[in-house]
Amino acid sequence: MRPTQSVAPLPHASAMNRLQPQQAAWLQEVTTVFLQCRQYAKAQPLLRLLIRLLPDDPAPLRQMAYLCYQLGRYELALKYCRACEKRLPGASEARLPLLRSHCHLKLGQREPALTHYLQFLSTRSAP
Repeated sequence: MRPTQSVAPLPHASAMNRLQPQQAAWLQEVTTVFLQCRQYAKAQPLLRLLIRLLPDDPAPLRQMAYLCYQLGRYELALKYCRACEKRLPGASEARLPLLRSHCHLKLGQREPALTHYLQFLSTRSAP
């Protein structure tokens, strides 16, 4: 019995700019599944592709920040958090300050960790 290939091959570089919106959405869904299943080696190239294909979408940057955090690359995770926040119109997404707080804690930076955690708490609705 031969193993089946779990992911369709990626399009060639010349076809990258011609992806349809549903194809980009499919790539995002597959990437999310890989992240949820902790298949980081499979998620990373898809995220890089999505970041290149969807330069205005903050979601792939947020997912790449999460992936970098999971891999212990905290400085790089912070870089992706900042890039994601630049692409978000208006208020920041609530999960980013929490992720930034965790990254700063892992780096031994208590003050920025507390600042970002308080920012996260301020976005939470009171019970």
